[in-house]
Amino acid sequence: MRRSTRELRTLGITVSVLLVLPAVASPYAVIVLSSAVALAIACLGVNLLLGYTGLVSLGHG
Repeated sequence: MRRSTRELRTLGITVSVLLVLPAVASPYAVIVLSSAVALAIACLGVNLLLGYTGLVSLGHG
C-alpha cells in the first residue's frame, strides 16, 4: 500500500515539530505533552483490545 504525498508531508511536518519542540518550549510544556502522548498510546492499546478483539485484559500473566 503506497502512502500519498500529502500523508508523507504531514508525517514529516509532525516529526519535525516534535523534534524541535523540546528546544523551544518550556520544560513544563514538554512534560505535559509527553504525558499526553503516553496516555494516547495507552488509549490506543485499550481500544485495540476492547474494540477490535473483544478481550478484557487486566494485566495478569
